[in-house]
Parts: sequence; structure tokens; C-alpha cells
Amino acid sequence: MPDDFLKSLTPPEEKPESYQPESFVLVKRKPFNIRWFAIPGIVIIGGLVWFLNQPKLIVPDMTGWTLTDAATWAQRYDVQLVLDGQYATDPADIVLVQALASGTSMSLGDVLELTVSLGPDPMEVLDLEALRALTTKTDVIAWLDEHAVENFTFVTVIDDACVPGTVVDIALDPEDGEWLRSDSVVITISTQSEPVILTVLDFSSISADAAEAWGDDNGVDVVIRRSFSYLVAKEKLISQSLSEGSTLSQDTSLVLEYSAGAPVKIPDFSSMTPEAAKTWASSENIALTVESRYSSLPSQTMISQSLKSGSTVETQTKLTVVYSLGGEVNVGNYVNQSLLQLRSTIEGLNAQGANLSLSITEQYSTSVSVNRIIAVSVSDASVPIGSTLDVVVSLGSLVEVPDFTLSVKSNWVETYNALLSSAKAANATIRISVTDDPDSETIQVTQSLDPGVITSSAVLIDVTITY
Repeated sequence: MPDDFLKSLTPPEEKPESYQPESFVLVKRKPFNIRWFAIPGIVIIGGLVWFLNQPKLIVPDMTGWTLTDAATWAQRYDVQLVLDGQYATDPADIVLVQALASGTSMSLGDVLELTVSLGPDPMEVLDLEALRALTTKTDVIAWLDEHAVENFTFVTVIDDACVPGTVVDIALDPEDGEWLRSDSVVITISTQSEPVILTVLDFSSISADAAEAWGDDNGVDVVIRRSFSYLVAKEKLISQSLSEGSTLSQDTSLVLEYSAGAPVKIPDFSSMTPEAAKTWASSENIALTVESRYSSLPSQTMISQSLKSGSTVETQTKLTVVYSLGGEVNVGNYVNQSLLQLRSTIEGLNAQGANLSLSITEQYSTSVSVNRIIAVSVSDASVPIGSTLDVVVSLGSLVEVPDFTLSVKSNWVETYNALLSSAKAANATIRISVTDDPDSETIQVTQSLDPGVITSSAVLIDVTITY
């Protein structure tokens, strides 16, 4: 901001009448013996040189490392590891916490403390009834894996009345009531005396998810594939490897091909305006997001597109195209607005790449409220990306603190009202507290700022009435 801009807003200060040039007198001191400091100084400097020349290394972020990886790193840099184990959901020997934050420097040979997972707590009580509520082997395996249960056994029994893979029984071994993670659990699963032969369905009216569920329930490997198709609607069946009514055993795979819809070819958006891009996306059923950013490119010019031109995608694919707002940023009139409002506006513009900054100075003002803007170097105009706006913010009007002890009256109520009148006349902001003191025979007034102090009208002055 030019100097004359600030000078026009702040009247020059006059020197007080008491201002006089100062004189200085040179005081001579007795010489000291430098040998008093030589030896300690050499020791200190030598120690500092030794310390600065020690090899340093930067501590990496070991969170999630295996203990083996941490030990290998420590051996390489001659660092001593001190380990503390705790039970956690993370697998055993995974680093959970490190005593020194990543990015911290340390010397070779130093000690580093790590907290390492001991794995899930073996003494944790598990919900046996939740496991017993499951009906298929697939669900049981998923549950055991989710709850980190390792001490389990599957037992198979022939039961032609049940679908193969059905849970027949779940029991603890031994059956001792409460189930701890370390306890043994036995799961009995049904099978059939002869291979199961299934009849292939007509999957033309069955969704891909329902087809996979049918395969899980019947122990059949159902493979889902998708291909583009101009004739078959998206997620509808194109073909199945085995025809309806044919038979298959559980060791046979069934391949189902579903439509991915008509293919959509991504264009080069550099030749399109944002409006044209939206029209294209609507016609091709593509989920388009158009963003705008300030840049050195002319306004409405494409900056980037998230999918490469010429690539082929399905309908409903998400696509983002960014267009330029140009290299000039429109700045409005912020005079008499709050500084908070201006900062919020600038943050919004910078989120779009404006890269504007504020240079803030403060000044007393009788016409502009505290924390509101007195002047800005640019108003209702455009500035280049990366510009700095010079802003003058009001500290409120200058106030000379009154002597509130002069407002004492015959009782505290009259004194209270007199204090309000005195503060209003001086344009001062006060907070009045009233204290009833049985030992006080007179009304006394105290204030947090001394009379005659020059301050801002925004500064809160505490005034206490004691009676």
C-alpha cells in the first residue's frame, strides 16, 4: 500500500512540549581478565561442535509397520528399540504407537520406544449365541475371521435332508459356559452322501447379486462378467454358460454375462464450453461435475478432465471437468464490512485458485465500528491472481477513560445510573459489578483502567461498586 494512502487516513502526531534531545555519558568499566572465561568457553564450544557433528536421522512414521521391519530399520541405524505390547484389533507384531513423532530427528544409538500389538485379547468374552444364529458355513467362516477366532474345528456329518454346507451344531469344547476367544469351538456342518446335482435356472430375470447368492446357497461357483451392449439394457443378462434346465454339480462353475449398457466414448472437452459439456453429459447419461478455477488460461478454457479423451466407460460413470475463470479476480466493495466477512470471501476465492492475501493494518476511527473495514486498496475492481489486498481495520474510536469515582452518589442505585451516564458521555464500554460489603460504611468505586488512559471504545472496562 502506498505511504500516502495510510497518511491520508491517519493525522500526523505532534511532538509533546517536553520533547528535548537526550545526552549520553560514557561510563568506563574496569577491564576483566579474559582467561576467566577462556577455558569454560573452549569446553562449551568443543561440546557444541561434537554435538553438531553427530550423525542425525529422521524418524519415519512406523505406524502399521511389522515388528520385523522396525527391527531391521533400528539395526541399520544402530537404534535401540524399547517395546511395550498391548492387545488390539490389529494383528500381532504391528506397530501401534511410537514415542517420537515422525519427522523428529534423533542421533545414531538413541533409544526409540514403540507400542506393538499383541493381537486381539485371548481373554475377551465372545457372543456364542450370535455365532449359533448363523446357518451356513460361509457365514460362520466370515464371522470367525471378523472376530479373530483361531481355535475352531469343522466337523462334517452326512445329512441328506439338509443343503450341503448347512450348520448343524456349534458347541464349546469343553462346554463351560462363557466363551473366551482362546477357547476351542466345534462347528458341525452337513454334507450329503452323494454329489448334489442342481438344475440350472433361467437367469434372464435374476439380478447379478441374486445369482451370486443362489450360488452361495447351493455351493456353486457363479462367475459374473459384464460386457458393453447396444441391444441389452444395463444389468440385464446377455448369456449364461449353461442353458436353463440343464444340470450341474457343485464342482462346476456357471458363467453369467450381464450388460454394462451401451459404451460411452469420452470426448475432448477442450473444444466444449461448460454448457456444451453439461448438454453432452445429460444426453449420454454420464454423472458430470463441472468445476471452475482461476488460472492463467483464458476464461471458459478447459484446464483438465478426470477421464482421458477417447476412453470408453459405462453410463452413470462419474466425470469431472475443470474450466478456467481467467487470471483476473473480481473484488467487491468491502468498506464497513466486518473483517470476518472479508476473510470468508477471500477463503472462498482462494479455494478456486485466486491465491489472494491480505495485508492488514489497524487504526482508530470515530466513524467505523471496531473490527470493521475502514479502507481497502482495491474496491469494485479486478486484480490478478496472487494479488495482495491492503486493508485498514478499525480499532474503534479513541476514548479517554473517565474517573468513575466522581460518579459516587448517596446510594448504590444512583451511583450505578451515574456510572452509565459517565460511560455513555465518554463513549466508553463498561461492565458494572455490585458488591454488598457489610463492613463498608461508604460507597466505593474501583475501575480496571486508570482515569486518563487512552484506549479504544471497544475495550471493556470493569467497574465495581462496593457499598
